[in-house]
Amino acid sequence: MARFAISRTPLYKIFESDGGIYSYIRNRRLARAMQILAQPGDRKQQIAAVGYSLGFENDRVFSRAFRRKYGLNPSEVDHETQSRVHIARESLLLSWMKDL
Repeated sequence: MARFAISRTPLYKIFESDGGIYSYIRNRRLARAMQILAQPGDRKQQIAAVGYSLGFENDRVFSRAFRRKYGLNPSEVDHETQSRVHIARESLLLSWMKDL
């Protein structure tokens, strides 16, 4: 962290509103998984490979985290699902900005 000229305490404070560094990283990985899974391809092999490639220890851990975040299984994702999730996230962001 010396390379970035920030100590651990301020770094943790930066990510506090995101639920911490671990939550931030996990959410970024899950968002990337959503993007990948929304593309057409071989679904069965792709789900396990996507989870593993994004740092989840196995497909069960990945599926459980994905379901908690998005409310559906990775196998249920299609192009339209990604659009719905993106729109919901944008409306949440807009409502938050209006409250500022």
